[in-house]
Amino acid sequence: MALTGIKLLIKNNINMELLTTKEVMHLLKIKSPTTLIKLERENEIKVAKRIGHHKRYKPADIQRYIDKRN
Repeated sequence: MALTGIKLLIKNNINMELLTTKEVMHLLKIKSPTTLIKLERENEIKVAKRIGHHKRYKPADIQRYIDKRN
């Protein structure tokens, strides 16, 4: 169901909204922020924007990773 939400954002070109770290972790079903950091270091996932210590991600980038993983 969550993947459908990402696909809808991309399909409707409303991908101006960026995802938070918690949202990405939920969508990827990972429990540790360390795992997300590892994916960033391995260039599997790209950080779209940093706001202080907070990171934001583009829904299209997360969808691309999910499609590649499956």
